[in-house]
Amino acid sequence: MLEKLAPTWLGGMPAIIKPATATAQLTQAMVKSIVDSGLVPEGAISLICGSAGDLLDHLDSQDVVTFTGSATTGQMLRVQPNIVAKSIPFTMEADSLNCCVLGEDVTPRSTGVCAVYS
Repeated sequence: MLEKLAPTWLGGMPAIIKPATATAQLTQAMVKSIVDSGLVPEGAISLICGSAGDLLDHLDSQDVVTFTGSATTGQMLRVQPNIVAKSIPFTMEADSLNCCVLGEDVTPRSTGVCAVYS
């Protein structure tokens, strides 16, 4: 979720996050931390827990949908009539397994990844 917020905000767009039910409580805590920090303007992030209802029916051509989840659900969303009719950009990361290992002793060099910090 968080990796999708930066390009969204750099593009000047607000983000609506709709997590899976199983992860909604954690996502709500993360979104609350972001909002409470004051780092983003009011309205820059919204959270929907539960059904998104007819949200996709209200999108327009200036909107973008970014989906992470199962390939089956992604394919169903990609052909949603309003997304197709209005040529709404749709990107999907499906069925991927990602992880991030954090520790006090981990550095960019210890992971074999070269990173530049400024």
